[in-house]
Amino acid sequence: SLRAAFDDAFREPARGGRNTLALLLWHNGKLVAERYTAPVSSQTRMQGWSMNKSLMATWSGLAYQQGLFDPELPLVTALAESHGDLSMDPGLSTLHLLQMESGLGFVELYGPGGDATRMLYQTDAMWRFVAEQDQAYAPGSRFAYSSGDTVLASYLWQRALPTPYPEWLEENFAAPLGITSLVAEADASGVQVGSSYAYMTARDWLRAGVLWLDAWHGRSELLSRDWLHASVQPRDSDPAGRYGRGFWLNTGGVRHEGLPETLFAASGNAGQSVTVIPEWEAVVVRLGLTTASSTTGMNDFLKALDAYRREER
Repeated sequence: SLRAAFDDAFREPARGGRNTLALLLWHNGKLVAERYTAPVSSQTRMQGWSMNKSLMATWSGLAYQQGLFDPELPLVTALAESHGDLSMDPGLSTLHLLQMESGLGFVELYGPGGDATRMLYQTDAMWRFVAEQDQAYAPGSRFAYSSGDTVLASYLWQRALPTPYPEWLEENFAAPLGITSLVAEADASGVQVGSSYAYMTARDWLRAGVLWLDAWHGRSELLSRDWLHASVQPRDSDPAGRYGRGFWLNTGGVRHEGLPETLFAASGNAGQSVTVIPEWEAVVVRLGLTTASSTTGMNDFLKALDAYRREER
């Protein structure tokens, strides 16, 4: 049944466009199965796109645990000495940014003239483009998906580190987890683009997922249970309960109907995902190049995984 589920996940629908490139399943403490589409292999670094946002929430948590910065500190205070020329709501904090509830006027539009396009491709210091946006709503009052929020959070996280961020990530994130392939790219000003540009092999994306699974259960020595649980709680700013702190949620089955509400996921453009199902002791990594007119097949795969899990019991 598991092999059939993998077959279905790689099978192209009638209109095509699914393009599954990698699929990995971690279950009950081990890598149960993995499959790739050539030329992708277990050695290929794969771009996670917005899964970088889940990494940024994690890296911010690690820095917070080390006492390097306070994510609840108002940005006007945190930036007062170095960037006192910025006008921000006095209540805006890094947590608001990580939770996509900053209220800043940045609009997640791609294409000529769109905010996201201008930030990613026409700005040297991406964070400052975001910081100079007008305040459209009060912080914490409204959920609005924004790569700009995470880019600004990345700047605040990075400026608090005692060493260059690649060194800090190697020592405090990659090495402890056995991750060897991480590439986290910076913008022209040297700040990691927290919204978009992290690359890892599928197995290393899985290692990140296992960290989140272990932290949820309180058995990680790296990331605290309190931080992870706060990251996967629905926010009052989003009545649908879709988003937490860097992670997509399944509140009321909003993401995967009929599956556990504890399910949460890192998700990125073109069908990238690391899905964690704590009560199943499972992590699923799916990477591909899925078009907007197609589907990843993840709903069907997870339902088949549920059936496989029941058979195993």
